[in-house]
Amino acid sequence: MSKLGSIIPSVMCDALNSAAMISCEFISTARRNLCQIQR
Repeated sequence: MSKLGSIIPSVMCDALNSAAMISCEFISTARRNLCQIQR
């Protein structure tokens, strides 16, 4: 049980980091597209 308790938080951290990176790239790409459309 203690092993599982130590594994879950690290997995959650990895998932959060991946989600943050993906959303950052998505937002930057969307901004670039919006800037090109407005020109």
